[in-house]
Amino acid sequence: MLQMEEKHISAKHQISSYFSLRIAVICNSVLFCCVHLCLYCKLCLCSGCFARIVPTALKRCPLLLSRLFQALKGFFSDSTSFNIVMDMMFMKGYYETALEVLMNMRKQGVHFNKDTFTLAFAVCYKLNSPESYRICTALLEESHVKGNLIPRIAYCFAVALALRQEDIENAKSVYSRIMNTDSKICLNLKVLILLKSGAEADLLALLTSSFVQDTLRFVKKPEFSQEVISVVQEGMGGSRPQMETALSRLQLAGQVTEPSLDHMLCHTPHSKRKPAALLDQRKTSRRTFRPLQSALLSE
Repeated sequence: MLQMEEKHISAKHQISSYFSLRIAVICNSVLFCCVHLCLYCKLCLCSGCFARIVPTALKRCPLLLSRLFQALKGFFSDSTSFNIVMDMMFMKGYYETALEVLMNMRKQGVHFNKDTFTLAFAVCYKLNSPESYRICTALLEESHVKGNLIPRIAYCFAVALALRQEDIENAKSVYSRIMNTDSKICLNLKVLILLKSGAEADLLALLTSSFVQDTLRFVKKPEFSQEVISVVQEGMGGSRPQMETALSRLQLAGQVTEPSLDHMLCHTPHSKRKPAALLDQRKTSRRTFRPLQSALLSE
């Protein structure tokens, strides 16, 4: 019996030693890559600057980025780590590097979640190239075959990219998949789709019905981007007096805003929920109805 317990403890010790050694090797590989990134880019290694210089270093030396992913292959099986790297690259404007992270993620067979699709379509939208459009379309079709959940903002990026690539039919098809189009971004995208489709009557009806009088203060007003309104004015060429009247009414009602469509797409909304204050927590015991601190001390 004692020999069996000793063998069991020895086996557990060997397994623990193996995983500890494995983690140490991976961490050393990551540290080796990061140090070489900093030395390659002639950057300092202090902790305060490390978080800021890594995206720049990865941008300047993509070879070390691939080596970093090879060192971490199989270690991060979840998509969260890759999403963080992609988001960091996207915020820094390194869209090609973010796309490479996405490709490495796909090669390793990591499952794409809704944040991954949002970042992937946003990167493809920013690149705005035939290759990025092909990748975006392929990911979108594959996600529908597999039944993956696609957020509304991801669909909006895909629609905007299709409009940039002058693929109006695909833009209409992707827009029709959005379940809830009650948002400022969807409204502006619909205006552009109707304009580029040549549906002037439907566009005029949409702009006319969107007008809300100033007296209705508690009614949510549809808002249009000044950039989109300018595109409509250039596209119509002043040939429709009714269109000019509808646009003027929207301008006077304050329903035309400055943020561009690109700004609205890339804007990160802040949560409206306020963090729970510590002072609002329960102060009395439910059992003794005494102050919670004194009740705990007495027990």
